Order: sequence, then structure tokens, then C-alpha cells
Amino acid sequence: MLHLLYNVSVACYVLLIRIAACFHPKARSWVKGRRHWQQVLAHWRSLHPGPLCWMHCASLGEFEQGRPVLEAMRAENPGMLRVLTFFSPSGYEVRKDYAGADLVMYLPADTPAQARRFVALLSPDLALFVKYEYWANYFFACRQHRTPLVVISAILRPDQRFFGWMAPFWKKVLACVTHFYVQDERTQALLLEAGFANATRCGDTRCDRVLTVRDTAKPDEAVVRFAEGRKCLVAGSTWPADEAILCRWLSGCKARGEAAAMVLVPHEVNHIDTAEIEKNGLSVVRWSQRGSADLRGTDVLLIDEIGHLAALYGCGQVAYVGGGFGKGIHNILEAAVWGVPVVFGPRHGKFAEAGQLLAEGAARDIRQATEGPGVIEACFGTEGKAAGEKARRWVEVNAGATARILQGLRPFGQVK
Repeated sequence: MLHLLYNVSVACYVLLIRIAACFHPKARSWVKGRRHWQQVLAHWRSLHPGPLCWMHCASLGEFEQGRPVLEAMRAENPGMLRVLTFFSPSGYEVRKDYAGADLVMYLPADTPAQARRFVALLSPDLALFVKYEYWANYFFACRQHRTPLVVISAILRPDQRFFGWMAPFWKKVLACVTHFYVQDERTQALLLEAGFANATRCGDTRCDRVLTVRDTAKPDEAVVRFAEGRKCLVAGSTWPADEAILCRWLSGCKARGEAAAMVLVPHEVNHIDTAEIEKNGLSVVRWSQRGSADLRGTDVLLIDEIGHLAALYGCGQVAYVGGGFGKGIHNILEAAVWGVPVVFGPRHGKFAEAGQLLAEGAARDIRQATEGPGVIEACFGTEGKAAGEKARRWVEVNAGATARILQGLRPFGQVK
């Protein structure tokens, strides 16, 4: 009965997405991207036989967690094919041309028939699901196909569906997992309490990823020139509620006659209205127009292209990570690795790294929007430098999850 209820909920979700596709571009991409998937996959597999590793990610953030493992596997076993699937358009559209995979595609909706058909056509030798992607019918299909199924960077909380009234159903789903590589002790303890001892605590693979980005990134000359000689805040993955706080901080700096600037990287490029920023008495230049602009005389450099944020955090003395006044903060490790203090909003309880950085004195959280400018300002100066050093050291100390996961995959015979 619970499985039937799950299948009905998936069918209702798909129906709602199809209705929303008439009005919403992201929903339209979700639907369009899954058309003719069987023909595409069958044709591709006929041209690419051989051992195959399949990695599935919800979106872009989860991809950044899975990416170090996928690339490490490629380095050790270049003969194994790699297929990468996404649930969300925000992940697929950005990484559809990712060179580290032989095929990138959307994951078809999790109906029993589609899941069985997908796994049968793909015939993977190993399936890797990242963080919190638990699609029941795909898990059952992997078990039926006898495909080793590994969840990497897993993190669970007591209030999740696995431990509520549908726990009997989800216990059957979790039983399909060959091994869990979890981020923290709490997740390992929750799994053990539910009867699953096949979990290894290895940390967060994002630490490995952000270190790689930091060590290979080249500073953009335009941004360096923009920030030089001023106290500069880099704000990433922001939403309107974040931007209101940020503009008040920068306006306050100008009112005091201080040399200050902000690099602003919104979560959704299209939602930014530069007129709203200019209402605060601030001048704005878009990244795409930086070649002809007077950057030294500009207050806000608005990054209106995707893919630059992780490298830009190192251009400022303080980083602000958005989302904390909405559903939850975005990736704070991308900022912390640069050795700068990290500021974010109040909704960070689901993110273990946020609590740990706060406990270390490497980050500051804003509880009320009205206190935001003051919290940001306090992060500049000597105390901010000390906090930034703690942030950098925390990331470096917690690196190494990729190597631990890779070592654990070898017994499955997939990495040689």
C-alpha cells in the first residue's frame, strides 16, 4: 500500500510539472529534456558497450559533491564509461556538456516501468547516487538488476521521511543500498538505529572539490582591478532578501565615505533588477559589459553569467552566501576555502558544515535582517582575517573524503 501511495505521488508530481510547463520555463525544460529518452539511451548504449558507472545528482550542488569521485574514478579506470544524470534543469543545463562524462541526460520520472526500463537499457556495473537522492523505483530496479548501488556524501536528519510514518516502505528502499558513505556521525547513527550497519563516515567530498577549484583558479583581472584598494564583499547565490541587506551595508559604507565595493553573483541571473540596486544610491556594472565600463568608479559588479562564483570568492575580504532567508543556505565551502570569513542567513540548521564553522568562529550568521549590515561590517579587519584563516584550515582538515570513497569502491570490482 505504501509503495502504491509513493507511485501515486510521483504520478501527481509529473502531472503538475506538465501543467506548469505551459507557463514556467524551468518546468518546460524538465518535460522537454525527458522526451524520447528511451530511444536516445538505447541508441547511445548500442554504440558504447562495455563496463559503465552511472552517477545521479539532483542538481548542480550535488554534482559538485559527486564530481571529485567521478573524476577520480576516471583517472584510475579510464576504460569505464561514465553516465551522469540530473533531476533538475538547473543542474542539467549548466553541465550538459561536462567532458568528464560520456553521456549527460535527465533522469526519467521515477515510475516503476520507466525505472526498470532505464536500468535495463543502461545496464550499469555500478550506480552512485549523491547526497539525498533516494528514488524508490530506481533503487528497486538496481536491486533487481543486481547492480551495486552506493550512496555518497549521504546526510540524514531525524525529521526526514525515512523515519516517519512511511518508515516501513523507506526501509525497503534503503535495503537496496550496497553501501552508504556518509558525511557525519549523526547520519551513521541514524542508519545503524534503522538496522543498516553498511555505512562508513568519510566526510564531505565538497571539501576536495573546492580545494581543487582554489588551487587551479586564475584570478580575473577585471575583478581584481574592481576590488583593488577597497574593502570588497563577494556575495554568492543571493536572492532578493539577501540583496536588500547587502545594499544597505554598501550604502552605509558610501555614506561614511569609505572605499567599498561588492561583487554580486545572484542565484538566478534573470531575477536581478539593476534599478532596485540603483535605488540605494549604488552604481552597477554587469559582468558581460565590463570591457567598456569604468570599474573603479562602480559600486557593484553584477555577475550575469553562470560558472564563475567559486573562483570569485577569493577576490574579496568577506564572503556572503545567500539562501539563508529562504529555503536554506547555498554552498558555503566554496567561500570558506579562500580563507575569508563567511556570512549567511538564519536558515542553516540542515547544513552540518555551517554549524561547525560557526562553532570554530570561522563564520557569522545573521538572525534578523536588520542586524545584517552590522554583522557584515564586523567581519572586516583583524578579527575577520582570523576567522578567514579558521575557515580555510577547517576545509583543509576535513578534506580526503574522495580518497576514502574511492578506496571503498575497490572491493566492488569497479575501480581497478
